[in-house]
Amino acid sequence: MINIPILNYHSISLGGTDRFIKFTLHPETFAQHMKLISEQGYTPITVKDFAQLMRNSSPLPNKPIIITFDDGFADFYNSAFPILQGFHFPATLFVVTENMGGRSKWLKPEGEEDRRMLTWFQLSDVQRAGIECGTHSATHTHLDTAKPEIARQEIICSKDTLEQKLGSPVHSMA
Repeated sequence: MINIPILNYHSISLGGTDRFIKFTLHPETFAQHMKLISEQGYTPITVKDFAQLMRNSSPLPNKPIIITFDDGFADFYNSAFPILQGFHFPATLFVVTENMGGRSKWLKPEGEEDRRMLTWFQLSDVQRAGIECGTHSATHTHLDTAKPEIARQEIICSKDTLEQKLGSPVHSMA
């Protein structure tokens, strides 16, 4: 059995509402996480890279680790992305496609429905820099409780939209 650490983040920002704060991490704290990963000799890989290595029965790099981000908040571009670039770390970013360039409408119960989302330009920019872009559904529907036909539509629509907008295949989802 292969045991690879996965660090999953949502918002790298200065905070949020009381109900959302548990999904945020201050940029300085995130930078400390990345520094520790570097100092401890970990090798970040994307979800796609991990799957390809497993499929090909190829050896994993020394101390592999996977860094992921859910949702596609705009703060990824302004806060997390520059830090990742500073360490030359790849990551996997899972985005909610129907909210790109807009707001996080699904977070209304947490009082965060106005949290800015990445734009398509920003997403293309991070992809060109080595960030894997995967789907996190079209509308952030809870796929585990959705009817199968709704879940299927959410997944296919999101994957198709990402592939059209980014001009490359999408290999992962969260």
